Amino acid sequence: MYDPLFFCPVTGKVKPMLRGNCSTFSELIEVVMRESDLKNDLMGVDASKIVAADVDGEARLEIALNEGSDETTSFSLLPVAHQNLASELTPIGMRYYKTLLERSSKEAWAYNVNLWLNKNTPRFVRTFDGAYEEDFSIAESPSVRCLKSTQYWALDNDALLSQLIPQFERRDLEVLTCNLSERQMLIKAVSPVMVAEIPKVGDTVQAGIAIGNSEVGCGSLWIAFLDYVLECSNGMVGAKESRYTHRSGDTGEVADKYHTRTRGTRQKIDETFWAEIGEDIERVFDPNRFHSRISEYGQAAEDEVPEGRETAIISKVCLNAGIPKDEIELVLRRYQIGVGAAQSRSTDRNPYASRWGVAQAVTAYAHKDVADCDLALKYEEEGRKIISYRGALPA
Repeated sequence: MYDPLFFCPVTGKVKPMLRGNCSTFSELIEVVMRESDLKNDLMGVDASKIVAADVDGEARLEIALNEGSDETTSFSLLPVAHQNLASELTPIGMRYYKTLLERSSKEAWAYNVNLWLNKNTPRFVRTFDGAYEEDFSIAESPSVRCLKSTQYWALDNDALLSQLIPQFERRDLEVLTCNLSERQMLIKAVSPVMVAEIPKVGDTVQAGIAIGNSEVGCGSLWIAFLDYVLECSNGMVGAKESRYTHRSGDTGEVADKYHTRTRGTRQKIDETFWAEIGEDIERVFDPNRFHSRISEYGQAAEDEVPEGRETAIISKVCLNAGIPKDEIELVLRRYQIGVGAAQSRSTDRNPYASRWGVAQAVTAYAHKDVADCDLALKYEEEGRKIISYRGALPA
């Protein structure tokens, strides 16, 4: 994992990026473009033409790509593709599926896949002509990324970036996080000009945006606001207010009819859809909404944590957020650090001994103690939810 730096024009200091396996936005763009050249989508593949096989002890799919020919192409399977297969083979279940994969011989795995895979349903198969390793090098073997319904609406990272790049440049956004995994692309960026101080707290907050997309059906394309607290380098991610699922039936009338349209009409639908992304970004950077959140943070700082109740309250908050029990001590430690730092800056009431401080402890834990980028995002969202609690913190 890289630990790159960016210069904050507000504080005049160099800050570390939150996290990400791409050191710069330019590197992310380069990797996504290389990946785009390798992508090969197989539409409406007859499931009877998909055969599981043990090839020298490796689990592979043999797929006949040419109509009227028995010649097949051999594909390895990436983890999401295995998950897709396991979810379809309900008679054997995920645990048994994994057990079959762990055997040195994959003959039993191939037998079960071929026996239980529904052969009456065509598939949309997303593949790579070669696959990325963790360091972004390219493996030689063609690989299956995922197997989806033919109603799957592909919203690809390169198309998303083509909309984001001009938006980011126009706003001169500072990119904090660039992460690209097999499952999801994640980007976080902040505005150098949309900055405010929280009343009675003194913390400076920078408005930003968080965007995620999965090309393989591991979540929707989503956009949310990001509020970045400069004093502690923590980010709170709001609810995913703009979500676009990749599946017909979940995205409204347009998606329901999408795959029944001609290619030209589908292209126009895509162009209209991507244009809407720009409007969603405009809403994220609405100054009125930003200043409303700043006021909300000030109110959260007035909801005090009773002395002696810190451990009980943070434990309840952590359990509500899904933070493992053996990690709660880390969150409590982050809270104590925040309270101590705030106390050293002021002799007045400590603004961190509050719902605001608890939220910051959760996001600090997400930033500093959680290695997985997607999991850290979840806890950053949970930190923001603490701000939105109705009434007092849970006792």
